[in-house]
Amino acid sequence: MIKTVIREHNNRSPENKGCFWGFSNLREALGCQNGERDRMERKTDSYVYYMFHKPAGCITAVRDDRHRTVMEYFRSADVPGLHPVGRLDKDTEGLLFVTNDGIWNQKLMNPESHVEKTYFFWALGELSEEDHQRLEQGIELRGGRAGASHLVRGKTAVLGDIQGLARGIKPGNRKNQPVFSGLLTIYEGRKHQVKRMLKAAGCFVVYLKRVSIGGIQLDDHLAPGEFRPLSQEEFQRISMEFK
Repeated sequence: MIKTVIREHNNRSPENKGCFWGFSNLREALGCQNGERDRMERKTDSYVYYMFHKPAGCITAVRDDRHRTVMEYFRSADVPGLHPVGRLDKDTEGLLFVTNDGIWNQKLMNPESHVEKTYFFWALGELSEEDHQRLEQGIELRGGRAGASHLVRGKTAVLGDIQGLARGIKPGNRKNQPVFSGLLTIYEGRKHQVKRMLKAAGCFVVYLKRVSIGGIQLDDHLAPGEFRPLSQEEFQRISMEFK
């Protein structure tokens, strides 16, 4: 259920809904060139930017005939043209931006922007110091070497301890198999990148959650399936990442 503050936000008038600013502020934050200004001025002057806590079990798409999509959580927003920025796998949860601003979306997702994304994970296996260094320096993947990353190792446990998080994994007789947690920050956006990187280091991700993009942290007050508008400060901070 969407929180009361979200319902109140959605009941506001169009000019006050979401995170709206005039074109001068948007251009200033994004550093748009003249051609981009012209395209923006031909569009609506009402752009909205949401922070969404994506739950596991839905796909990152506007519509799908077989699966529940992230946009089904935005029916109450009543804003035309909303779409997710980038994607998270079906079984991955965490921070996802949703907007009706296509130019902002493109800039944020442009590989040349190198916007950092941080993920919390639990993985089966044990990570040696050598593999830790390989991950940070750029580990070899099928299709090319991954870029440099930053890894902070967290707790160690056994699979039985995190059974509630490891969805789709049946511990069976592996309840005592070692697992470890960590925070991995990457600067690219390849498909399944975090899972592939850890697999290349001999580990298997059983839980994955994106916790930040460009220094914007997922709001702890948002439960899975809930959303809120970005503040102007958050919008400007993330936009400076690809100015």
